[in-house]
Amino acid sequence: MSMMKKVNDYGILLDSLNLSPFETLNALNLRTNLEKEMNNITNQEKLKLYQHDLYLLDNIKDFKDQLEQVYDFSNSDEPIEQWWWHLDKVISGEIVMKGSLSAEKNVAL
Repeated sequence: MSMMKKVNDYGILLDSLNLSPFETLNALNLRTNLEKEMNNITNQEKLKLYQHDLYLLDNIKDFKDQLEQVYDFSNSDEPIEQWWWHLDKVISGEIVMKGSLSAEKNVAL
């Protein structure tokens, strides 16, 4: 499966708040897999991934409420860098999100 397909699948799963919380849990698992492959993701794919992350953050309370039906955030032992497993701590301010968009000159041109 191509990386862009995985990124798009993540976005599709996030767009399913009206579906089963298990679908949203699948989205978080997919996001973890994408994070593990971050070195293989192009800049375009990263930007699309971050766009989906921003959607998650914009709707964080709804996602947390839905996921709590099937996932206990207080038992999460995932690293803090995988903030999507710690939505409760993001909401409380215990985890602070930072922007990391940057630009650089394309030296290949």
